[in-house]
This record gives sequence, C-alpha cells and structure tokens, in this order.
Amino acid sequence: MIASRKYALSNKYASKNRETVNTFLLSQDSTVLQMLLELCQEERVADKNELLEIRNKICGFIHQRFIENQALAKLVHFQTYDPRLLPVTVNGIDSIHVCMYFLPELMAQAQLDKQVFGVQLASYLCEKYPMQRCIELARIALQKVRAIVATGSESKEIKDAVSACIAPIARFAVSLPFLAPDCTQLLQEIRTTFNNDSSLCEQAKNAFAFFVSKRIN
Repeated sequence: MIASRKYALSNKYASKNRETVNTFLLSQDSTVLQMLLELCQEERVADKNELLEIRNKICGFIHQRFIENQALAKLVHFQTYDPRLLPVTVNGIDSIHVCMYFLPELMAQAQLDKQVFGVQLASYLCEKYPMQRCIELARIALQKVRAIVATGSESKEIKDAVSACIAPIARFAVSLPFLAPDCTQLLQEIRTTFNNDSSLCEQAKNAFAFFVSKRIN
C-alpha cells in the first residue's frame, strides 16, 4: 500500500495527472480497508478473544487512515459494508465522527441500499454522540425512513429496507428521548402501511416495546 503510493507519486506521469493518481490511490486504499473490515466479521474467527484483538488492531489502523484522509472515510462508507459491523466500526474507530459531515449526502443517494446504510450508521452515531449535530442527522434519517415507508410499495426491496430501518428507529428513540414521539408515530405508520405483512408489524411492535422499556428503566 505504502510502496505503491510512493511509486505512483514519484512517477513522471503523476506530476501531470495528479488528480487521476490521487483518485487511483484513494480507490486502492478503500479496497484495502474494505478487505480489512471483512476480517472483522464474526464468522471469520472462532475464538472471541482473537476476534477482539483483530478488531482492535484493524479499527486502530483505519482510524489513522481516516485521520490522514477524510475523503477515504467518505468513500468507504459510500461503498457501504456489512451493517452488522457498524457497532464495531462506530465504537472501535475513534475518528468515525467525521462521518457526520457527509451522512446527509449519503442518505440522499438514489440507491436504496445506501440510504438505508446511512440511516443505520446515523443511529449508531447518535447512540455514541448524543450531540446537536447528531440530532440533525436523526431528524434527516427519520424523514428518509418516512419517505421510504410512504411509497407503500409491496416490493421485497422496499420491505427489506423498511425492516432494516426499524431497529435504528428504536435506537434514535432511546438515544434522543425527545424524538420518541416522532419515532412512535413512524412505527405506527409502518404498521398501518404494511398491515398485511405480519413480520414487519411484529418488528415495529417489538421496537416500540424495546424503547419504552428502556425509558422506564
């Protein structure tokens, strides 16, 4: 990674085509980080202690790379990765907070999977950083979910997207209690819009019960 970077930057071609070279290097770096993130998945390592050590080292390395180049953080997250790793990256990469600045753009992408990934990431960031910037992100995320639900589409793609957003809705309600009424209304909209889908209705019901129990406790 470092050797190829030095070669690319020292090449005579690079001086004339700096932008092209930088784009190439950024793409190369993101590929490396995506490969490292795959190594953090539970199914890759049987021993939990070993997995924890691997995750700590990888998250530490990614943290340094994000500090050096915030554009790399943006590219990696616009490419998305397994959402099951979001608790790992949000809690393990100290510089993950830089994502707050481009998350609205990520959630505004045309691709549904990127919108959903953005909502999921926003919910974990709000959980870790319950601050003003995250409040704005939460509101944007809830608006995005509401827009997805409002399509009323019976397609599997839409239903899968709504399903993936239910846990984040509960996470927003727990992390930012004053948003709980809005989250409650959105869960009710899901149950009303997809009243013929027992699975989605049950998920919405359980999400509501979850954040209510958290508030009581």
